Amino acid sequence: MKSLYLICCFVLLAACHLDKALQNETNSVSPISIPVRLDAELATTASATLTIDSVLLEGTTLRIQYSGFAANGALCLAGSPSLAKSFPPIRACKLVVLAKTPDGQSLTKCPSQGTLEINVSALSARFEKDAPTYLQLEGWAEKLLLIYPDNGRAN
Repeated sequence: MKSLYLICCFVLLAACHLDKALQNETNSVSPISIPVRLDAELATTASATLTIDSVLLEGTTLRIQYSGFAANGALCLAGSPSLAKSFPPIRACKLVVLAKTPDGQSLTKCPSQGTLEINVSALSARFEKDAPTYLQLEGWAEKLLLIYPDNGRAN
């Protein structure tokens, strides 16, 4: 009976250790940095098919956790060159798939899930200290308030 109890405890302990190792492995994946483009043509293309799990805007760095991406190409954040006239102005943006860079080089495929890290300062309506702009990310219900940083530096 003692040996059965010890075996059960050992299996439980091993399972906990394995679960923690898997969590550390998935958390250690570094974020993917993707470009931002203000482009009317890209802004009218179809959005990338993926699920946005969470969004966090810290200063001018936007972090997007996503899953379910299966396209063959890299992701890009496309912003509409036009702004909605409100205060603060609203800029629509979305994640799109790029197969090649503007100079024709092919891009590496993004993984099916991960974290994107994007410097969104180029999406600001005005490039002045403390200028506010709402970003409306397609696939995310809430607008994100971008405050342009002091001296044009990202926070």
